[in-house]
Amino acid sequence: MEILFPELLCSIIVLNKRLRYSYLNIIMLTFTDNFENDKELILRDHLALERTKLANERTLFAYIRMALYLLTVGIGIFQIESISRLDGLAWGCIIAGIFLFFLGFVRFEQMRKHLKQYTKTCRDTENESSRKK
Repeated sequence: MEILFPELLCSIIVLNKRLRYSYLNIIMLTFTDNFENDKELILRDHLALERTKLANERTLFAYIRMALYLLTVGIGIFQIESISRLDGLAWGCIIAGIFLFFLGFVRFEQMRKHLKQYTKTCRDTENESSRKK
């Protein structure tokens, strides 16, 4: 059997490896903590941290909103008798909604701890530099 498009096949294999790696990172829900801050934070950095905290809250609200939408759709499908054949879809929506609800809080807490650790590292660095002066 002859492969007609070997370049396409190689591209698909490389893409599959990248997607699998991205998928594993998403499942593991981890952050990289291998940073060292040896400089004082300036106003721009403080503002960037505040924007990141606000973005984290907006993301949590998006997770909650999506979870509520899925729960509403699932319950709505159960309430309509004429589409009772879609009960599997309703259960899928309800389970996905519950999963997204808890996933949103887990991601929020992880990011909050990560930012808190970063700001703690920055404060420690600032205190050390002020002691040297």
